[in-house]
Amino acid sequence: MPGRLLRWEFGHSDHHEDSTQHPSSTKTSSRRRRSAELLADKRRSSSSMEHITNIMKKHGVDKKDKDKDNIRPGSPKSLRMDFQMESPPILFLGRPSETASGFLMSGQLKVSVVSNQAIVNKLDVELRSSCAYKRPVSDRCSDCNTTKTSLRTWNILTEPRTLSHGEQLFPFSTVLPGHLPATTRGSLAQLTYHLVATAHLSSGELATHTRELEMKRALAPHREPKHCKRVFPPTTLVTDAYFPPVIHPIGAFPIDFRLSGIVTHNRDGSVTRNRLRRLLWSIEEHEECISPACARHADRVGGPGKGRTHNHTHIIGAGELASGWKTDFTVSIPPPNTANSPTGTEPLLGATELETQAAIRTNARPLCDIASPAGFTVRHDLIIELVIDDDWLPSRGAVATGAGTPTGGARVLKMTYALTVTERAGLGIGWDEEQPPVYEDVPPSPPHYAGVETYEGPWPLEEGFSLGPPEGDPPEEAGQLERGESSAAGAARHASVSEEARPTVGH
Repeated sequence: MPGRLLRWEFGHSDHHEDSTQHPSSTKTSSRRRRSAELLADKRRSSSSMEHITNIMKKHGVDKKDKDKDNIRPGSPKSLRMDFQMESPPILFLGRPSETASGFLMSGQLKVSVVSNQAIVNKLDVELRSSCAYKRPVSDRCSDCNTTKTSLRTWNILTEPRTLSHGEQLFPFSTVLPGHLPATTRGSLAQLTYHLVATAHLSSGELATHTRELEMKRALAPHREPKHCKRVFPPTTLVTDAYFPPVIHPIGAFPIDFRLSGIVTHNRDGSVTRNRLRRLLWSIEEHEECISPACARHADRVGGPGKGRTHNHTHIIGAGELASGWKTDFTVSIPPPNTANSPTGTEPLLGATELETQAAIRTNARPLCDIASPAGFTVRHDLIIELVIDDDWLPSRGAVATGAGTPTGGARVLKMTYALTVTERAGLGIGWDEEQPPVYEDVPPSPPHYAGVETYEGPWPLEEGFSLGPPEGDPPEEAGQLERGESSAAGAARHASVSEEARPTVGH
């Protein structure tokens, strides 16, 4: 029995040892197997990568050389095109009109032939205007999304021509009309201009190159500020605003403001005064776009030639004032010269004056004012709001210094003024003013002098004529000539003296 127990115990212990040693040996063998497999995979991957690298090194250069040698004279890879502009950046001066001078644009089309030669059947350069609508009539229609207009076309090559290896330059120039709107990228549409070069090759393929042109417009600043007057019947309040009519996206501009007629005399002898409590100003940008419909989708807008109108308005600058103005209740201001004057011919009593600065936010990305024929319009407004409350005085004697009783009445006056946002003109002038005068502009030379008598006597260089006194003349004759006697009178006197001095022939 004990032996059996011992045998069972020993057997159990042996079995236990075997069960504990078997997992460790299994784990060790699996780890060795995995490391061997990873090492073999690395060796295979490294050998395959080396093999691929050797193949690429061996055949890569040969492939490039082969492709370069196999470039056909008529393939698009055989030539490259680029634009070299000679004129400065495009900047129109003055308001857009048909009679504006426009801008003189000039440049060169550079054609680089990569192969030995390239046969070009036709080469054109086109100036194109594109208007892309962000809210088209049909989203999936390219004709509804973009409207393209050709402004100018240069036919550089109209017959087949073989271009040799190297660079070829083809100049072009034109005068851009002054009524073109500036390049604009708004929330409703984008108006852009492009130069497009197109080469028709002998193989039937087409090579193109496009370059965008940035066009800007600047208006000359006005010397005198813009004066706007507003009347608010049935009250006696009149506002006068002075600000520059043209502002720029960067920089502040001054605003001079006056509120007149703030004192009202009532019939019972009391006085009502209007006090300015707050002034708020803002600059609004208004975008209006008419999205046209193509011929296929004209039914959606009611027929051909029609479109959908979209509007977008946002504030690009704002501010407010709660103090900083000067109020005088005793000043008298002449009434406005309008038919609906609140006081008739009587002067306005009392005034509040202030000066402030306004500007467009730097991060607003404002647009300049444009009016495109494609239906895209951008304009700006300056809005001023006044918060006014009333107080009451029992007599007119304490208008200037007396403390009034608040009546609890208040009103808000809102004024909207048209504002023009444009680029800065700097010192630039129109191209037509920079060029020297041509032959037709030069007046005839020498000019004609009025009131000068024509001299018909002998010229000083004629033979037998001398300005000096002749020999044998008396001194008084010579003195008369020296005192400023005319040449004709001296010549006549000289002839008479010669006749007298000549000897007479006797009979």
